[in-house]
Amino acid sequence: KSRVFLACTGSGAVCVIKTIRRSSVETEPNVHEAMRMKLKKELDLWRKVYPKFVGVRILTLNNIPSLMLPYFDSPKDRKEVAVLEAIEATLLHDYDKNQFVHHDIAWRNIGIRRNGNNVEVVVFDMETVEKKEDSDIGWVEKAMTELKKSA
Repeated sequence: KSRVFLACTGSGAVCVIKTIRRSSVETEPNVHEAMRMKLKKELDLWRKVYPKFVGVRILTLNNIPSLMLPYFDSPKDRKEVAVLEAIEATLLHDYDKNQFVHHDIAWRNIGIRRNGNNVEVVVFDMETVEKKEDSDIGWVEKAMTELKKSA
């Protein structure tokens, strides 16, 4: 449904640009507005889940609505305890505590940054994020179990 590209800003900061595939909205009367609305939903979620990333924003590149996101590395060792603990912490603190559920916890959506021994994690691709409901009790544990199996 979307594509992401590695990019850099005019000042040289590395970032990621996300666009919506035209094929996912081509039945809409205004394709660019439909793309922008999908990106706006994700931008709103970024601001609620990860408020410290103030540079996340919608922009237009080559007449295509795009979402500018921070760059994170992919985890190299999917069994590293510090990485797994950081993923669980972000799911609990950033999502669950804010009453959100992310329904696509997969390695392709995990980004990490290291600062010494500290591991910071974000879970990208918020297209499947929804408000938490009573039936979502234990979703973090289930997601972590599945993620560890796929390592």
